[in-house]
Amino acid sequence: MNHLFVFVDFSETSILAFNQALAIAEYKGSKISICHIVANLTKEIQAAVELKLKPFIETAQKKGVKLDSVIVEGELFETAKSVVTRLKPDLIVVGTHGRDGIHLRLFGSAIHKLVREVPAPSLVLGKTCSIMRSGFRKVLVPASSQPAYLIQVERACELLAPDGEITLFAIENANFPVDNASMVNMDNARELLEARNVKWKYVEVQAKPHQTGMAAQTLEYILSEKIEMIAIAAEIAERFRHFGKLDKEAILLNEDGIKVLCVNRQLV
Repeated sequence: MNHLFVFVDFSETSILAFNQALAIAEYKGSKISICHIVANLTKEIQAAVELKLKPFIETAQKKGVKLDSVIVEGELFETAKSVVTRLKPDLIVVGTHGRDGIHLRLFGSAIHKLVREVPAPSLVLGKTCSIMRSGFRKVLVPASSQPAYLIQVERACELLAPDGEITLFAIENANFPVDNASMVNMDNARELLEARNVKWKYVEVQAKPHQTGMAAQTLEYILSEKIEMIAIAAEIAERFRHFGKLDKEAILLNEDGIKVLCVNRQLV
């Protein structure tokens, strides 16, 4: 994980995202690019933003982390895609402010849209998240039929502590049984984890009656097991199209301090 990327709008959660990226950079020996997007970039705004970015640069220098800053003009989503495509980071670290929103309005459908469209995995942090400094010790990867599933597992491994553990997690539901594609994905994930000597376990729980979607039960399990990060696909599986979007947003916007690693199909 050589190159990290952070969207900075100077909000509380974007500063949190920067600090998390800085901690990962120290741990993994990565460089960081920080990016500020403005709708109308004038010389005055450019100078003001450069001044506000200076403390970020100075902090990285004190930590011995290489940092580049980028100030670009444009609409958020298209500009974000363009910059990420050009810089090709290994991981984006981004903060969201739940349903209250922030300057870049990275909440609800917007944060989900962003992580679906940028061509890089994203680590999403909410305002209640704490900084991970030496790798995650407990990571959960839910069962999924998505083609990027193995990439989710690989990226999770890259952020894992040396003594960390990955939980492959499935909810057995009579109405939505674990499908063949998901089973194949989990078999391949087991092989990958064994080959890398990564500690892992498989957990299957029964779906609670009368519960719509899987996010609530997944988050409940995460909290009960003190899991620090969940790795999910950005896309919604066709078989879950009726409630999948609400599930994704519930996980991305969780206020329980759970970090969310989001991988999209553009990486396959």
